[in-house]
Amino acid sequence: MESFEVTLFPKQPFDFRQSLSFLESFRADGISRKIEGNQVSFALSLKGQPIFVRLEPVKNQLKCSLSARQLDKALVQEALEHIRFYLSLEDDLSPFYAKANQDDAFKPVLKTLYGYHQVKYPSVFCCACWALITQRTPNSFAYKTMERLCEYLGKTIEIAGETYYCFPEAKDFLQKDARQAVLRASNNIRKTERLMKIAEAFALVDLNFFKNASYEVLYKWLKNIHGLGAWSVDYIMLRGLGRRERSPWTDTEIIQAISDVYTSGLSISLGDAKKLAESYGWDQGYWVHYLKVARALKSS
Repeated sequence: MESFEVTLFPKQPFDFRQSLSFLESFRADGISRKIEGNQVSFALSLKGQPIFVRLEPVKNQLKCSLSARQLDKALVQEALEHIRFYLSLEDDLSPFYAKANQDDAFKPVLKTLYGYHQVKYPSVFCCACWALITQRTPNSFAYKTMERLCEYLGKTIEIAGETYYCFPEAKDFLQKDARQAVLRASNNIRKTERLMKIAEAFALVDLNFFKNASYEVLYKWLKNIHGLGAWSVDYIMLRGLGRRERSPWTDTEIIQAISDVYTSGLSISLGDAKKLAESYGWDQGYWVHYLKVARALKSS
């Protein structure tokens, strides 16, 4: 087993405790994750190899430890890029916070979540799978499906007697007999067929495409994948890709989250909600995400 340690420098303001708080109740990615004190441990699957990751805050920085059977320079750099993307470490919150500080109704939300950078998914492909699996499905069953995909198709790595499951890569879905594993995980022929279509599409692209393509190109690419409708694409754009310049109005929970903060729970009109979002400009996706996270914290 080879190991590597490095210090990561998140864009400030950043509070890793906020990330941990979110991850403590987040089950949609299906992966194994262990949170102890101010540390989190999990595993990523990159280029067919499981990589163990442990993150721990040191002042305003993050100590990152990686372990794998083979860990060359290129794989280390790819893993670090994924971690930065996954935890949105390079997001500049300053413009968003400048607007938020002028919004009296939103200030309590900002105070509660100050320093929180959006936690996405271990991979964009993982987010796309969740966006399909959760359609017309109770969360409890969707969570189990994601966990079973990790168990049946994901790589594993054992560290200190603990086994960590990764979410599979798109190409893992395309291996011999993988279709049967996906069917056993989902227990749904239609969803199996659509998950396979998603895997076929994602197997042809890499993280650079997702980071560099325009909003319009990404949206159209996702929309052309069979099984991904408007809600799924909106969800992936914000929660998988971190594209915050638009609000995912296909998410019906947004109106209630906005209403909780701005109209004391009385349902706000879509037109008024959009006006509020427009005041946040290119950061309205972060505004929406903060509102939804704050609502989830209140109900937990």
